[in-house]
Amino acid sequence: RTVVEQVASGDLLSRAHIHSKDEIEQLAEAFNDMADAVLHRNRIVESVRFTAQSLQSANEWSQVIDLVLVKIGHAANASRVLVWEKHIGTDGSILGSIRSEWTAPNIASWRNKCQNLNLAEYDLEGLDKRMVRGETVIIHLDQRKPMVQENSEMPPQSELIVPILAGNVLWGVLAVQDCARDREWREVEQDSVRAVVEMLGASIVRQNARQALFEAKNELENRVAERTYELSEQIVAKDKAHIELEEAQRRLIELSRLSGMAEVATGVLHNV
Repeated sequence: RTVVEQVASGDLLSRAHIHSKDEIEQLAEAFNDMADAVLHRNRIVESVRFTAQSLQSANEWSQVIDLVLVKIGHAANASRVLVWEKHIGTDGSILGSIRSEWTAPNIASWRNKCQNLNLAEYDLEGLDKRMVRGETVIIHLDQRKPMVQENSEMPPQSELIVPILAGNVLWGVLAVQDCARDREWREVEQDSVRAVVEMLGASIVRQNARQALFEAKNELENRVAERTYELSEQIVAKDKAHIELEEAQRRLIELSRLSGMAEVATGVLHNV
């Protein structure tokens, strides 16, 4: 009863320890399982709340994504959480690179090895098509291609993969891996990861829009500066032409005056 009251008051770490080997012990185990499930759900929900606050307060998603993955990893009891970005290589091939990673203790990192991977070589094109459609994919170890297993250090026994869509474009994926056991991902875990991914996708869209606006503003300012310089040069050239014209007119007047004086002098000398 005391444990029930503690859990009801919010102490989700309290557990019933009964070893009577009867229905009471079974009831206690069921109660503990329920408390574990509630605690797990609360941690998952907290990771979503943390993601929302972090992405809203940051200027760039990359500034907070590492902390977001820490929250997701702990909440889901995962071994490794990855953010992959899909991009195009110089030869036009479709590549994948890890942009952020969290790993549990004693779990090997993939980040340095998984850069600019050709998706076609890893036979991930079929997965890519499902990602474009926005599907959540769960992959177990026995479903992985042999080449993928051979080239992966500490491959996951089970992996939850959710596409990151920036608008209608597949930007990448968020992958939550369990390297210890082949597990079934609960609905609350899948829903929470999808919620995180939707917020991340929206943040990427906002950042891209800000970047495009910044670049457009800079381009406009550069054009204005160039046009202002051209107009300044034209004004200087026009002023210079006016000065030269005024100088030529002055000279013509002076020559005309001197010419008139010469004619008068010639006439006087002729009369004399």
